[in-house]
Amino acid sequence: MFSTAVIIASLVGGASAVPAISAGSIASVHSSILKKNTKTSSWETTKVTVANTAPTGYLMVNSFTGSRDCSVGNNIKFGTGTGVCFTGYTNGTAVGSTAYEFEAAGNDQIIINNAVWESTDCTGTPVVNTMPIPSNCLPADDDVNSSFMYTYTSVSAPWANWDAGLMFQYFDTMGECKTSTDGVGGAFFWSKLGACITNDDGTSSTFDSCGGGKFSMTSYTDAYCSVFNAGITQVIQTCVENDDDDDDDDDDSSDVEYNSFRSMMCS
Repeated sequence: MFSTAVIIASLVGGASAVPAISAGSIASVHSSILKKNTKTSSWETTKVTVANTAPTGYLMVNSFTGSRDCSVGNNIKFGTGTGVCFTGYTNGTAVGSTAYEFEAAGNDQIIINNAVWESTDCTGTPVVNTMPIPSNCLPADDDVNSSFMYTYTSVSAPWANWDAGLMFQYFDTMGECKTSTDGVGGAFFWSKLGACITNDDGTSSTFDSCGGGKFSMTSYTDAYCSVFNAGITQVIQTCVENDDDDDDDDDDSSDVEYNSFRSMMCS
């Protein structure tokens, strides 16, 4: 849905002095474990709200730094909203829609239903993929001492109880962003202030402060946030378009994109 590497690079103006944060290892784990069992189903459209209503809950990927058993360091979270309609776009044209629904949890699994419609507003009869997602701890597939765990919450704003951090909220359109409830989008990325985030290129970064309409971050030349490289302070951005020119992705103009706009907020 979004590339953290591209987002952070755009925050610092693409300056080579400040390396981009990447979620490559998280994305790799995420894509490898989602086993889809496709079926045609009558989706309960009453559970899906269209446009600007906040999600009913979130499927979250929790990243633990400094631990390969998910015991300490839950400093980064990615969340995808349930019960809300996402509209897909290709070259600015709406081409379909999708939504997620929590079904059950137990026996080290979270069951999520993902419905896909030809319509752009989650109406009609969809194709539904039932996704059993493991909820046990998953060691990261890299050399960094980290791990991941999937969780589901029905809390509408779970970040209200988290430590101070920097958040990115994501939206399908500029209109949804500008009219959203309390600035909440269909998906989010959160990092705890001061948490060391290791990048794919072996460097690292931290978000250091957030408040007064500004945030600050520091980049390091090593993977453990110990060798200083550069620091910046910038204003909080709201309702801006993501830069999707990620060097790690093929340039395919036919790709369907979701959550193409973002806003930042302090938590």
